[in-house]
Amino acid sequence: GTLGDTVLCGDYDSDGKSDVTVWRPGLAGVAGFWVLQSSNGVGFFEPFGQTGDDPEVVGDYNDDGRDDFAVYRAGSPSVFYFR
Repeated sequence: GTLGDTVLCGDYDSDGKSDVTVWRPGLAGVAGFWVLQSSNGVGFFEPFGQTGDDPEVVGDYNDDGRDDFAVYRAGSPSVFYFR
């Protein structure tokens, strides 16, 4: 990892096991989630959020059985999630 990374766990592939995830603030305000799936060992990057967001609000926001990428933005009354 790099300075500023946040390590998270969530079940993004709905196999019942936690997937190792790193949220990385990015250059020019673009941030995203790096995920290593437990079901097949395949990794992927999902660009989502902005530098300064708090990614520690991952959860299943739409009741589909898998966790959603989510961030909280200071000064906003909302949690933003990605399906």
